[in-house]
Amino acid sequence: MDTQHILRIRWDIPFTSWPVDRGRAFQKYRWRLFTRFTLPSLQRQRVPWQVWLWADPMLRALHEELPLYDPRVRFVYDLDHAARSTGEGQAARSFVIGRIDSDDMLAPETLELVGQSRDNDEARPLLQLFSGCAYDERRNRLSPWSNPSPAFVFRPTKGAELAGGFPSLGGKHSHVHAESVHLTTPAPAFCVVLHRRNLSNTPQAEYAKGRLSQRLDSDARARFGLPKRSSLLRRLVHAWP
Repeated sequence: MDTQHILRIRWDIPFTSWPVDRGRAFQKYRWRLFTRFTLPSLQRQRVPWQVWLWADPMLRALHEELPLYDPRVRFVYDLDHAARSTGEGQAARSFVIGRIDSDDMLAPETLELVGQSRDNDEARPLLQLFSGCAYDERRNRLSPWSNPSPAFVFRPTKGAELAGGFPSLGGKHSHVHAESVHLTTPAPAFCVVLHRRNLSNTPQAEYAKGRLSQRLDSDARARFGLPKRSSLLRRLVHAWP
């Protein structure tokens, strides 16, 4: 039986330092990014997957306004309950539990690559992707992404473990880094979308510096489904204050 990949996306569960209005405008903005970038990249994956949008049950009425047109995507309000429901009766089945954001993209081969990794063990139960790029939506620009502990984390497991509740994905970035096997690839395995309302990945993000080579740029645009590189005239217009 094929390995099932479950991607947990923190939708509107607040961080302690997240003073954000999570109302209708926030939901629609987040949904636009998810359906424009993240979901199409997942629909290009070569292995079975599903997405759990981890959400605040108090905002369920707002979630019901968002059109869930892919049956592999659903809102989840209790991760432990969802994990137990999935794992029960599938004790021997292999799963990979992953964590990405609702404005991130994965290359078409990424989940397959993660599922094939056999390097993790009890001391390092997690897999962490380290090869990525960043996309500035407004400028249509790709940059290398260099973060000491990227947020792309995966945990291979079995249905028997899921039946006990949602497994840990490492918590703080420092813990994740120490508990992970670090996966690097020749081409970017993920792409972070830079946009004006991202908490940390704004277009001025310190982790997105420089430019990709023309070859890597063209390859990444094709693999992530991004628009072709802007002409010189368009880049000058976007750069004009």
